[in-house]
Amino acid sequence: MLAIRDPKIEKRLERLAQISGRTKTYHVNQALLDYLGDQEDGHLALQRLQQIKRGGKTYSAQEVKRALLRTGSTDSTLSSTPEGSQTLAGG
Repeated sequence: MLAIRDPKIEKRLERLAQISGRTKTYHVNQALLDYLGDQEDGHLALQRLQQIKRGGKTYSAQEVKRALLRTGSTDSTLSSTPEGSQTLAGG
């Protein structure tokens, strides 16, 4: 059981549930999943940054692309920018 103590949030949640045809619980669960994912990603990024600062190995986009091609991964999700750096296609 979750109590929402802010009337503005409660009203917005009720409205969203009404117009979407989903329950308030559904929307709260989705919001929590998004929040938790963001927090986990942030902590992972901080851990990786600390590893790099301690001398951890980093890889250029070209090195990653070559490794993917060697392992048989498709190149369809990678595209080159005019500057020669790599980006994820569609992202």
